[in-house]
Parts: sequence; C-alpha cells; structure tokens
Amino acid sequence: MWTLDGDTVVLGSLRLRFHRIGRAHWDAARPLRSWDVAPLFREGRRLYVPCGGSEVLWAGAWLDEDGVSGQLTVANVGAARYATITLPRSYQITALVGLDGTPNPLCTSSRLDVVMATEAQRDGFLLDVIRPGEWVALSRRFVPECVAAPPLPPKLG
Repeated sequence: MWTLDGDTVVLGSLRLRFHRIGRAHWDAARPLRSWDVAPLFREGRRLYVPCGGSEVLWAGAWLDEDGVSGQLTVANVGAARYATITLPRSYQITALVGLDGTPNPLCTSSRLDVVMATEAQRDGFLLDVIRPGEWVALSRRFVPECVAAPPLPPKLG
C-alpha cells in the first residue's frame, strides 16, 4: 500500500512527486524543470493538489534501489487522456495524451487516477487537482503563489 511522506507518494522503492511550472513555460515535448514541489493533502485514499490558473503540474518519479523497475500511469478517465512511464528509463509525465494524440497539461479541475507499480506491488489513488483557495480551505495549509519565472540554478563552486 502507498504512503505519503511529506509531499512524496511512496510505494516500496518507487517515489512520486508532483511539480509546479508556469503555464507559459510548459512544453510536453521536452523534460521540464521543477519550479516548486506541489503540496499534497491526503483524505483516505484520495490526494488533493493545488494548481493555479497560471501554472500546470508534472509528475516526477524515481526509484530508491538500483536494479529494479517501476511503472507509473496517470489517467483522466473522464477526458480519455493518459500517460504511462517505465522507470528507470523515464522519470517524468509532462502531459496526458488524448485519443487524438494531443498532449494536454495536468491542470486545475482534473480528477486523475494514478497507479504506481513495482516488481513486488501495485497500488493506486485518486488525485484531485483543485484551485489553491479550495486546497487551503480543505487542508488548512498555506500554498505559496507560483513564481512568475523559473528559479535560478544553484551556484557552483
């Protein structure tokens, strides 16, 4: 069974976080850089994540062990859009693809089915992507505004 560790979903050695990025900088055809980790709120087997009108989300996953594999599927069943990745070969879901092949960002007013799988276990949850004000009322936690530009890279040396 999956657990929530802070804002990271954990299933065995598989880890999953949702990240925020400005909508104007979203490009489904390239790897995305996180502007901020999206906060999660749990209610039973359902998670809630805030997403403002000027931002979109992407899913980032990784494995804590070498030599194992995992799979992540995110689907918006009502809109017939989905994406699946196999780890460690891939690590990001930047869009859900519709039946017409068009990539669509993960954004507000979506109810997503998320399935995580490792070689030893498989489990899933519902993820409701909601407006920040709704998320604050539900979670009673503060949501930082999405920054207007990407953060600067860390200084080296």
